[in-house]
Amino acid sequence: MKIVSTYWNAPTRESIRNEVEVELVKTYKGHDIYRDNEDWYYVNDGDNYQYFDSVREAQKFIRDTAWEQ
Repeated sequence: MKIVSTYWNAPTRESIRNEVEVELVKTYKGHDIYRDNEDWYYVNDGDNYQYFDSVREAQKFIRDTAWEQ
């Protein structure tokens, strides 16, 4: 599956869209965690895909976020 994440490039002061191929790794507390071929992990926050260095960091993000019901 392909996803598009957006990140801020501070030196150029622009938003950059990055399209990556991902696979579902696990679902944690109702939220899907995906991994790309470079071992970055992604969680959709409702507006964008946030990326993390590990599943543990992705799970922490899910735990610490106040999700809309």
